[in-house]
Amino acid sequence: QGDSALQEQAGAALAAMTEFRASCIPFIKGGAIPPLVNLLKVASAETHVHVCYALSNLAQRSVEGQTTIAKAGAARRGATWPGVRAGHAARHTHA
Repeated sequence: QGDSALQEQAGAALAAMTEFRASCIPFIKGGAIPPLVNLLKVASAETHVHVCYALSNLAQRSVEGQTTIAKAGAARRGATWPGVRAGHAARHTHA
């Protein structure tokens, strides 16, 4: 479980770091996906937005990411990519 503010900050950082294809593979190979999916069980709504955005990035940039996300059970957790992307963009604009 943990501190919700820390989870949100970590989720936001991962969402930002996974925006680039080259940065996704180390996250996928390093085992970051299952803990992200687990956050969908316990985290706040705002953290869900960040986590789903990061998972969306990982899925879009790698078939291995897609497979790992599916195996970790993200679809069973109710992750909805399109709505989350729109929500994330509305909350986080990059200058």
